[in-house]
Amino acid sequence: MLDGMQARWIVALLASLALNVALWVRSRGPVEASRPASPSDCRSRSVSRSESRSSSSSRSEPGAIAPREHERDDADEHEHEREHEHEQRQEHAPATARSAGAEAELAPEEALRDIARDHLREHWRAKQAEIVAGLQRDALRPEWFDEDVAKTMARHRERSGLVGAEDARLEAGYRRVWAEHGPLVRELVTSEDWRELLAEIRDVWRDEDRLAVRELGSARAAAFRASELRGRTAIAAILATFADMPWDDAIAL
Repeated sequence: MLDGMQARWIVALLASLALNVALWVRSRGPVEASRPASPSDCRSRSVSRSESRSSSSSRSEPGAIAPREHERDDADEHEHEREHEHEQRQEHAPATARSAGAEAELAPEEALRDIARDHLREHWRAKQAEIVAGLQRDALRPEWFDEDVAKTMARHRERSGLVGAEDARLEAGYRRVWAEHGPLVRELVTSEDWRELLAEIRDVWRDEDRLAVRELGSARAAAFRASELRGRTAIAAILATFADMPWDDAIAL
């Protein structure tokens, strides 16, 4: 039933997601450049510093700096001990602490995803009146559900390799699903109760998925569900936006 509004909504989704991808690509350079030094890098720099000090002391007068050479050797020994202790602590640190560097690299990407989400949410809010008007026009049309079943079956014939009586049984099953849920869906669209509409639409998808498992088996049903996930996610996110609901829970399909 949602193919009519899906076509209009997906265009807005893809345009906004393009911003997310572009920003993500641009973010990779600075992230890699800012990679924190590894313990091996620190050891290399420490050894270089020690060699430099030893070379410098060998060029000076032995009698004048002999006590200082001992002091520097002691200092170098203590420095290596501290580095060894630091490495030991790193090896025994919790996994969350050891992965701090990786989390730091992911932070810019997470920030860009948040920016893209905010942009997409504001875009849908700005277009809410237009989207709702089109949805309500579809809901008033008697043939709305029949058209949705026909489009869903066309996708099944293309993707699921229907054979024999599977086609007829599957189509009859979709009609039963919409006979059960359709009247309430129409009512919720008309009343603009977006929170309840989202819950009802998720029940529709649940029943459709169960139908596909019964008629097609788990493997083909799972493949078809995966192919529908992008459209379902867009619809759930739009309804959650209209209902002022957080996306994380609303679009967990």
